[in-house]
Amino acid sequence: MLTAFFLNTLLISVRLLPLVVASPIVFFARFPLTVRVLLALVLATVMASAISPEQTPVLSLQALFGEFLLGVVMAFGFHAAHAGLDMAGKLIDTQIGLNAAGVFDPGTSTVTGLIAELLALGFALLFVALDMHHALLRVFADVLMAIPPGSVSAAALNVPLVEILSKQFLLAFMLVIPVILGLWLTDAAFAFLSRSMPQANVYFLALPVKLGVGVLLLLLSLPLIVQRIPLLFENALRFSAAPAGAP
Repeated sequence: MLTAFFLNTLLISVRLLPLVVASPIVFFARFPLTVRVLLALVLATVMASAISPEQTPVLSLQALFGEFLLGVVMAFGFHAAHAGLDMAGKLIDTQIGLNAAGVFDPGTSTVTGLIAELLALGFALLFVALDMHHALLRVFADVLMAIPPGSVSAAALNVPLVEILSKQFLLAFMLVIPVILGLWLTDAAFAFLSRSMPQANVYFLALPVKLGVGVLLLLLSLPLIVQRIPLLFENALRFSAAPAGAP
């Protein structure tokens, strides 16, 4: 009985690694690695306690690798959503000119733009405020019932990852498309101005204008962004449940 429990805990913890340890959520990603690993082990222990002790999985390298791949597939929707928002935010930072004011993030050892960091924080806050972490745990439990530890098959991994990536990126860009289009129109206006007034230093004139227009458009678009970010969560949860045969 104890052997089955420990084996189930080990296999479930490996399945949880791609989302809990390599978490796309800002809050969890900045926890120390030891804390994230312990959190995965605690969650795995709770889930393993609900499995019948008669179900003793076979521990093998193939089983561990299959569990890890299943975890990657289940977490891919959330990672794609975060990557899409991050890329959209960095595009706005580049257009506004805030890349020069990039902030070094010691948690990820990268330089992040201000708008990209704002979108990532909004993504994380809404994830917790809307109880998406509870919904995600329910999805993991449903998948665990459909695919017990150590029984991952090729059919469970047959998920269209390219479709997931394209849908999440497209939705992320649609959230900020008013800001991007407004900044592109501002660039076009200053391009016409530079052609009609070649003696003017249009570049330095455009910098404060683009900053003001970009911030104003972002503030006006924030209600729409907050309303639409939950669609990213819904898509990610649906993709996470796909290995269990959910539509």
